[in-house]
Amino acid sequence: METINRATAHFRARYEIPAIAPPEAGADLGITLDQTVADGTELFDQFQVITLPGAGPGEIALYREKSETLTLGDIVVHLPGHGFSVLPDKYCENPQLARQSLKKLKPLSLGILTFAHGLPIVSEAGTRLNRLIDTNL
Repeated sequence: METINRATAHFRARYEIPAIAPPEAGADLGITLDQTVADGTELFDQFQVITLPGAGPGEIALYREKSETLTLGDIVVHLPGHGFSVLPDKYCENPQLARQSLKKLKPLSLGILTFAHGLPIVSEAGTRLNRLIDTNL
């Protein structure tokens, strides 16, 4: 976690950007947040915040309806060697809750999925995400 803490403060200072996260993430980041967000918050007039409790502290996804793009944090990964998968239980605060939280993503119209960990999915993104959610509930 220390690397994340330093990176957040570093990027905020270097690029003069605010640190924005759910309140639960503030302590984990080790900084005072410039703005907190909750489920349904709209950021920058284009991104909808979707809270995903159960993964890590303050886990969120950002959805941009106009481009049918969903950006995921840690709750789902798309890594070489691991493939497209839900975050392993050992990294979740509450694995069962994390999987239930994913249900919130099912109704979204998706063309593109991006990840904190892994390459984007640009083909059948919604179908693939829904299949992953269904097989992990």
